[in-house]
Amino acid sequence: MRQSHKTFLVWMLLIVGFLVVWQLFNRPTTEQKIAFSTFIQKVEKSPDEFKPNTLQIRTSTAGNHAEFKGQWKKDDQWFATTGYLGDSIFAKLDKSGLQYEIVKETEGGFWQQVLITWLR
Repeated sequence: MRQSHKTFLVWMLLIVGFLVVWQLFNRPTTEQKIAFSTFIQKVEKSPDEFKPNTLQIRTSTAGNHAEFKGQWKKDDQWFATTGYLGDSIFAKLDKSGLQYEIVKETEGGFWQQVLITWLR
């Protein structure tokens, strides 16, 4: 086999390997989108429908809204909704007894800052 064929074969294997790894890490999660009002009703009336320790509140640095993600107990289906984040929401969550985790949205990383600075 000639050297050029070997080089081509190595590059093809590297590309295929990269694509396999990319597919493994970028699997789309199937989330059920629900209305925020439905989420609040379930929190107030039937908190036992939520799978324990799966509720996450992802806050944004700009504004008073958040993304609420969690899992249903009956079918392990993930859900997501976006809505207002305020004291009344926390009071409802606390009253329901649901455990939740607040995850702050991260600021841009180092390379994002470098790119923005470079593009100016």
